Amino acid sequence: MAANVFFPSGTPKIFKVCTSLLISAMVGINIEASITVGSTYELIVFAILETVNGLVLGYIVNLCFYSLKIAGNLIDYQIGLSMSSTYDPNTNANATIIENFMYFIGLVVFFGLNAHHVLINSILNSFEIIPIGYSIIDNNFGYIIKVFIEYFIIGMKIASPIVLILIITDLITGIISRSISGLNVMIIGMPLKMLIGLIFIIATLPFIINEIQEIFKGLGSVMDGTLSFNLQVLSSYLL
Repeated sequence: MAANVFFPSGTPKIFKVCTSLLISAMVGINIEASITVGSTYELIVFAILETVNGLVLGYIVNLCFYSLKIAGNLIDYQIGLSMSSTYDPNTNANATIIENFMYFIGLVVFFGLNAHHVLINSILNSFEIIPIGYSIIDNNFGYIIKVFIEYFIIGMKIASPIVLILIITDLITGIISRSISGLNVMIIGMPLKMLIGLIFIIATLPFIINEIQEIFKGLGSVMDGTLSFNLQVLSSYLL
C-alpha cells in the first residue's frame, strides 16, 4: 500500500484492504516460516516490524517515480511552466505539467517492464532472507540512504540536457538584448524558452525513456541490496 503506483490516492479503501489481504494470503501460502510468539506484546512488535519492512520496499518503488518528478519539476522551472501546476491526488500536492508527463511515462514503462512483479517477488523473498522479527532499516539504513541519493542524481541527470539548453538560451537572449537596444526580452524570452524547451523534450524523449527503463531494470538489484541481511548481526540484534 506504500507504493502509490498500485493504490493512487482516491482508490476505495475497501479495494486497498481486499487487495492487500489477497496479496498477503498468496505470499503466506508460498512461504515456510516458523515462529514462536510468547506474548501479545511480541506479536505486536513482530507485526510492526514486518509492516515497516513492507513500507520500506514500497517507498523504494516510490523513489523511482520521485526521481522522474524531480526531473520534470526542474524542466518546468526552467521553461517557465512551474506556475501552471495542477493538483496531484497521488501526493496531495500541486504538480507541474512536465512533472506529470514524466510520471505517466514512468508508469507506462513500469508496467511495460513488469517491474511490479519485482516488488511482489521482493515481498516474498523478504520472508526468506530476513528472519521474522528483524528490521531492514536496522541493518541496511546506510544502503537505503545511498539509494535515495542515487535516485535524486538520476533525476538531475534526466533533466540536465534540457536545463542546460535553456540556460544557454537565457544567456543568448541576454546578449541579444544588450546588443539590440529597444528589444523587449520579456515579450520574446518566455515564448522562445517554452518553444525551445518543448522541442528539446521531444528530441531527447528517446534518451529520457531509455533512462527510465534503466531505472526500473535496476529495481531488482536495488531490492536485492535492500534485502541483503548480514547474518552476523543476528547475534547482537535481539528484540
